[in-house]
Amino acid sequence: MKTVTLASLYEKQGYIREALAIYWELLEKDPENRVALKALERLAKERRRFHNLHPKLTHYFVKMQSSESVKRFEEWLMKW
Repeated sequence: MKTVTLASLYEKQGYIREALAIYWELLEKDPENRVALKALERLAKERRRFHNLHPKLTHYFVKMQSSESVKRFEEWLMKW
């Protein structure tokens, strides 16, 4: 069962793509879901913050097009 709690757990474990998918699905089912909406807004801000930190992050975070790219980015983040 996909819930905000599950999405939050995914997010905390670094599975951002999975968390985003759940947040979007919850929001599609209930456009008034403020928790899912706030989570998506927060992640969008994080994306912009990472993008502005270092130009190489654009490649890894903004332009990711494959699961391999996402995996490499997640591994890179875990080193922080």
